[in-house]
Amino acid sequence: MAVNLFPPEPSEIYSVPGVVLGVAAANIRKPNRNDVLVVELALGSRVAGVFTSNRFAVRPFRFAGLT
Repeated sequence: MAVNLFPPEPSEIYSVPGVVLGVAAANIRKPNRNDVLVVELALGSRVAGVFTSNRFAVRPFRFAGLT
């Protein structure tokens, strides 16, 4: 867990072509806090992931629009 990190200044954040990020407040741990990240990738993007185990068990993710 990151500790004592401050958010970067908007001028320090660079855009990445083909990547759109969004956040939402789902009230998972604390109310009125953005705690869900949504990532939209351009068609043809390739991704990789690493799955780890932790104490918080969640339902499987649902991917839509993948054909």
